[in-house]
Amino acid sequence: IVHGYGSGGKGGATKSTVQNWLFRNKSKVEAVIPGEEYNLINKHVHALRNDVGQYVDSDLDAGNAGVTLVWVK
Repeated sequence: IVHGYGSGGKGGATKSTVQNWLFRNKSKVEAVIPGEEYNLINKHVHALRNDVGQYVDSDLDAGNAGVTLVWVK
């Protein structure tokens, strides 16, 4: 989900709304990965990439706070 950074560059109302909705509905998703946590240290990223494949991804390890990855069940 591309939600942007917000006017302050730290995530705005849209990011908060999206992530809060995902938290409240966490039973419907396998994992929620904030863009700033989309790296190879994150266990959910490892599981996701093992499941869907090890593709080249320029966002990996980029720390992009303007996106949230949602792994749907």
